[in-house]
Amino acid sequence: MVGKCKDCEFCFPHEEYGFVCADAHYGENISDSLEEVKDCYSEGLDAFIERSKKEEIPFIPGTKLSQIKIDGRKQIELRDQEGKGIRIKASNAKKMMPGIEVERLMFDDTYLVKVIFDPKPFNGGKCLIVK
Repeated sequence: MVGKCKDCEFCFPHEEYGFVCADAHYGENISDSLEEVKDCYSEGLDAFIERSKKEEIPFIPGTKLSQIKIDGRKQIELRDQEGKGIRIKASNAKKMMPGIEVERLMFDDTYLVKVIFDPKPFNGGKCLIVK
């Protein structure tokens, strides 16, 4: 993976040097090369979020969970409009919630759905795991 030095998770501000590297260029002053693209790049959180947004796959409006081809053995996460998520086996999700409308695939196995889950089962949390 390659990317700009300033977006790398190992790039840190330093009082004396400005910026230092905690990985391939350990301890070196990298202030002058923050905009350079390097092979040693390790994706930081901001870069990961930006890349993930570009890789989201939108579905045609009205697409139901039951219409999407997903391996039934695979664990998926259904995320509602408020950010609450249910981690469940795909076959069980299709049986229990076939009519839920899916907006987009966010990551490999996270689907944003057009519903708001009842907050009671979550007990104030954001994730519910169904086994």
